[in-house]
Amino acid sequence: MTSFDFTTWCSDHGFKQTTMEQLSKNDLDNEEALKLATKADIDTLYLTLGQQELLSLAVQKFGKAESTEK
Repeated sequence: MTSFDFTTWCSDHGFKQTTMEQLSKNDLDNEEALKLATKADIDTLYLTLGQQELLSLAVQKFGKAESTEK
């Protein structure tokens, strides 16, 4: 498994500081937890619609990356 840097990952995906804080507050600040996050989970976070969509796309990329690694 590669090293995961939460701050870099957030920055690379265009997340604002408030989004990073919400993710950390909800223990979604590591790769394993983010891989398990669903759209329903993301909808419960206090994020703007744009940040919700960016987060949904970023989480989907985890699944795509895993399927290409197998």
